[in-house]
Amino acid sequence: MTTPKKNNYHNTWQFVREMRKRYKNKNNPFIEGLEDTWELIADHQGDISAWREKDESISGHPLDALGFYIEQGYYPPPEILDAIYCSYTHYKSNAGALELEEVFFESRKRGVGNYAAQQANVSWYRHLLFIEIGRKDENITLLAEEMFEQFSINKDIDSFLRSYRRWKKRSLKNKPHTDT
Repeated sequence: MTTPKKNNYHNTWQFVREMRKRYKNKNNPFIEGLEDTWELIADHQGDISAWREKDESISGHPLDALGFYIEQGYYPPPEILDAIYCSYTHYKSNAGALELEEVFFESRKRGVGNYAAQQANVSWYRHLLFIEIGRKDENITLLAEEMFEQFSINKDIDSFLRSYRRWKKRSLKNKPHTDT
């Protein structure tokens, strides 16, 4: 008996790697067309092919990778587009039984919030880390206060800094890009 796949399976790097193998085989006209088009585009985008199999080093999952490619001005590889399409198709085929949150990011984490809430904090943590690196001799609390004022962030600074320190310790121990 096989284990059922998670609802967010299509938005995982494991699924993208499976799709990439299928794309290399080019055994159907749809896949062949997408792959051929991407190769034409990639030829005009410089080093884009070098990013194609970097997966987790680009982002935590394919939907974020789409954002990465767009932000860099690159057309994403077809397996990224296909993974997002499959996720959306999975959502629609469940006729309202699933939320988009579950399909793209797993279920909401109790006490942490949905994916967007989690990522908002990570974005502020990253921003503060860059400030801290650039101004390493300054007090972290003052740097956070300055950032909160500049961006009108309405959070408790002490609580934010405790969370920031935990995130920083985890992130520096693991991969620097880790989102969770």
